[in-house]
Amino acid sequence: MSPPTHHHCEGVLGMQVQTGHFDNVSLAGVKWAIVCHWPGPLNDGNGTVKPSFDPSTTPDQLHARGQIARAR
Repeated sequence: MSPPTHHHCEGVLGMQVQTGHFDNVSLAGVKWAIVCHWPGPLNDGNGTVKPSFDPSTTPDQLHARGQIARAR
């Protein structure tokens, strides 16, 4: 709950699916990264997250990842 040392918080996280699928779409090998930025402490909210996918990701895989990200 402390304020960030440099008044904002930023980070990058990369991921790769080893095995798996969503419905009938294989997600094996899908790679992506997210860049995160919060203007202050994370618990204050107002952050942004921007995903970036490997160019080899197919449109079906992108759609599947989008559906997973929206699931609650």
